[in-house]
Amino acid sequence: CTGLTKVVIPEGIVTVGSRAFRDCSKLVNVTLPSTLEKVDKQAFKDCVYLRKMTLPEALTEFAAEAFKGCTRLEIETFNTAGKKVWGDVFYGVTIEEVVIDETFYAVDPRAGWTNNGPFRGTVIETISFADGIEKIPDDTFRDCASIESIEIPDTVKSIGLGAFAWSQLLDEITIPDGVTS
Repeated sequence: CTGLTKVVIPEGIVTVGSRAFRDCSKLVNVTLPSTLEKVDKQAFKDCVYLRKMTLPEALTEFAAEAFKGCTRLEIETFNTAGKKVWGDVFYGVTIEEVVIDETFYAVDPRAGWTNNGPFRGTVIETISFADGIEKIPDDTFRDCASIESIEIPDTVKSIGLGAFAWSQLLDEITIPDGVTS
């Protein structure tokens, strides 16, 4: 698919399959249907010219490396509410704001396909935590070099292994007294 520049996925489609558009090196525009529920493994991996994309509300599962290597892709806001997110989904992608909700389900990094957290290597400008979140899962923001500061809400009781590891610009983090692990 080296010559493909635009894709319009029709309404009614619920899944973009594994590796469906992987390495489509000239793909710039993708229109996703409002019915889309899942983007499977490596569906858009290494589509280096892919630009802005609107993620439909029905989209609740992001399989491993779905958008990894889409280094020009910009997403305005990614709200994790009710979403299941595997490892390395947005590696290299720019997301202006990530909102972590208490219903967020980060697939355990050791569960299979990849052993990395969901936002590993993502360029994130702002992280917001919804009231009620109790845990930040393992490796969630590992290698997020653009994060400079984080204020963790008082409701958090646990910060997972390597949650902010190798985030080089992170110079300030506020951890509430109630964190026990």
